[in-house]
Amino acid sequence: MSRAVELLAGMSAEDRRQVLASGRRRRFAPREVVFHEGDPADTFLLIEVGRMAVRAATPLGDTVTFAVVGPGEVVGELALLDEGARRSASVVALEATEAWSFTAETFHRLRRTNAGASRATVNRVLRAVAADGLLELRRGRIVVLDPAGLTRRGSAGF
Repeated sequence: MSRAVELLAGMSAEDRRQVLASGRRRRFAPREVVFHEGDPADTFLLIEVGRMAVRAATPLGDTVTFAVVGPGEVVGELALLDEGARRSASVVALEATEAWSFTAETFHRLRRTNAGASRATVNRVLRAVAADGLLELRRGRIVVLDPAGLTRRGSAGF
């Protein structure tokens, strides 16, 4: 079973077939930039083979690597949480990489129809919401700082 199919294993066979049919297979060479920091966010990738680095430039011009993602992982989805958002980081293939590319429309359809989320996804969303000042993450608890803002963001689909 491919990594893409493994990640979608919680779906019915027909839903999984429809999702994969809506995607496009892409191949990236080592060191190829997949997403540029500041680009409009309109797609996300499900990595099948290979690894990618998520990087951003610091104000002093250095490059910081936030994460290395590989087979079975998703990259680029966080920027799709806010409509019209731009990429907050660049993504670069570290080695020959194959991935499924999906549109923002597919992302939002999946969010509406599949309520489950992995721990990693929940943690990424919580960190993003905390960075916006809507809540604070503390050891063992979450403190809501802006209930109205959190409600607005939740109504917009996070």
